[in-house]
Amino acid sequence: WGAYLWSRNVRAMSFAPRDSHEAQVQFALERGVPAVIGVLGTIKLPYPTRAFDMAHCSRCLIPWGANDGMYLMEVDRVLRPGGYWILSGPPINWKVNYKAWQRPKEDLQEEQRKIEEAAKLLCWEKKYEHGEIAIWQKRVNDEACRSRQDDPRANFCKTDDTDDVWYKKMEA
Repeated sequence: WGAYLWSRNVRAMSFAPRDSHEAQVQFALERGVPAVIGVLGTIKLPYPTRAFDMAHCSRCLIPWGANDGMYLMEVDRVLRPGGYWILSGPPINWKVNYKAWQRPKEDLQEEQRKIEEAAKLLCWEKKYEHGEIAIWQKRVNDEACRSRQDDPRANFCKTDDTDDVWYKKMEA
């Protein structure tokens, strides 16, 4: 998939909950496919702002809605305007899959609600949801999102250098 996207001039990042997924990146690199993985913790990702056309997470079990959506805010930082965020697996389609995932449907429903709420605050537009895949698009123009400016939960970062990310703590 990475090779397909690369051939269409799309730079993508895949997110993982821990470093044990680096084998996926190594596997891709050995085959000549550019691969980037973002491991989320408490420190900002070591990539400049607006570096990627797309970010993807497949069954990664990252608590996207936790900490006031802080991880989604970091995804938003590295996505270019008009970029896409794709989530596949839990909690998407929880109504059908909660038994197979062996998780209470209430927990999955709340998890998806928090993701949807954070995406709304970021002014991402949900483009698609089917089966276990959901796709959001970051707006090209922040000015197109007036509702966020009136929402007291939306905090705006004040920084002189948005690319100064090395060893910096993530902020909500």
